[in-house]
Amino acid sequence: MLFRSGMLKAMESITDEKTMNGTLHSLRTLAVHHLLSVVEELLLSPTPHSQNIVKSIQVIVKDPNLGTQVIDHLTDIINNSQILEENTSGSKPVCTHAPRALSATAALGEIFELEEMEDVVNENFSQIFCSLLLRFGTTRYGKTDQASKQIYTTFQNFVTCAKLEAIQEKLDKKERWAKLETNEDFQIGRAHV
Repeated sequence: MLFRSGMLKAMESITDEKTMNGTLHSLRTLAVHHLLSVVEELLLSPTPHSQNIVKSIQVIVKDPNLGTQVIDHLTDIINNSQILEENTSGSKPVCTHAPRALSATAALGEIFELEEMEDVVNENFSQIFCSLLLRFGTTRYGKTDQASKQIYTTFQNFVTCAKLEAIQEKLDKKERWAKLETNEDFQIGRAHV
């Protein structure tokens, strides 16, 4: 909590680039010693993540010793944690997507925006690819389509980062990307992957 109310809150008011870079460097140093605690604090931020949260996640994974660990943790969250929460207070139960899983999915997409992550992504290809395909299926339920749009964006970033040109070409045909985004047609789009 101190981390979010201190460093992350202070980052909102930083306008000087050198000061921001110094703060991000301090954050990465903190992550070297307390990686999961720092990542979990960042995941408490609502989605879509603010630019400061995105920068924070990206600066951590740029460290060659931390990138794989962060990806392992985020894929573990989307594979093994609670992804839906049921609210039974009304007359009919309503499922909503768990904020932690939403945040982990968004964080993966933000990591895949970095060109320098190509080697890490390709070294962990099977784990990431299978986790993302599983996440497609788990986002189809819930009150809103926020989770399905999020995994769609994350998967697009993954395909681009890993330079999966064959998959890219296949999904570009006949608007198959759009099929991955919709609840009705995502099985068709997923079959083409």
